[in-house]
Amino acid sequence: MATTLILADAGRPATAPRHLRARIARRAAAGPRRAPSAETLRAVHRAHVTAIPFENLDVVLGRGAPIDLESLQDKLVGRRRGGYCHEHNLLFAAALERLGFRVTRHLARIRLGRLHLPRTHATLTVETEEGGRWLADVGFGGEGLVEPLPFPDGAAARLGGWEWRLGRDGDFWVLRDHLGIELPERDAAALLPRLTTAP
Repeated sequence: MATTLILADAGRPATAPRHLRARIARRAAAGPRRAPSAETLRAVHRAHVTAIPFENLDVVLGRGAPIDLESLQDKLVGRRRGGYCHEHNLLFAAALERLGFRVTRHLARIRLGRLHLPRTHATLTVETEEGGRWLADVGFGGEGLVEPLPFPDGAAARLGGWEWRLGRDGDFWVLRDHLGIELPERDAAALLPRLTTAP
């Protein structure tokens, strides 16, 4: 079984409001504003993944899921709900930008053994002050990344019994989890209404 994510630029929403700083501090660590370093990215990514669960109840129940920053802040932080990939990664991207990171939003394809599924998964690439480029994804749930992965072909991460590998498959970057599930790069939000209302 294979899962693939395919990344393409999805545009940049508005910068995060100031109150996201409180969220970052609460999730990552108290203290002064952190530099947009690889260390900070790893800490904030892990803090988000371990504090806010994956949840798609609103989508499954046909309620839709607003993705403006105020709604995301209210749901995931204020009301302590979880969210699905677009909710998580849009809020996370805004928080990272507030910390000074350069973030690119993508749509990805989850392969699950098939190559031509639509790009429905949201993920991010993040540039750090050291000049590195990282795959960050706080919204996959299940077998998703706990920490971001650097972009060299063959990059790997291990946490307990979990393992992820990032590599090339032709023109695509592919993330494989320890079960062989791959995640490639992603596109834009034009299909969000369908994702949040289709049965």
